[in-house]
Amino acid sequence: MRRKFGIRGYISKGGDPYDILTSNILGKQVCLTEEGRNVLLKQVLKLECKQSIVLLFSYGFLYRTNRRLLTQQKIGDLFGVTSARIGQIEQKAIKRLRHKKRISILKQHIKSTT
Repeated sequence: MRRKFGIRGYISKGGDPYDILTSNILGKQVCLTEEGRNVLLKQVLKLECKQSIVLLFSYGFLYRTNRRLLTQQKIGDLFGVTSARIGQIEQKAIKRLRHKKRISILKQHIKSTT
């Protein structure tokens, strides 16, 4: 069961955070190879510190409780800002990850579905 969930794109219960983030960046549902996961993580960590941390918490890379992602409100409480500001930071980080050079690197590491 999948549902549309704001900026995060399609999230399935217990989904892989790497594939969810990549699908959101590319705009279509994809799966990454193991090497692609490392490439994605390196690209996320090259962003500004706050943007990296917000993405890592939002998509469940760092912290999950009962397979639930942290909400923007909870992440905002950690930083001392509003949930709206966390949404803005997340949108800006994804926009930076959608740069043509970064997307071309990610596309090289997509698993073939056939």
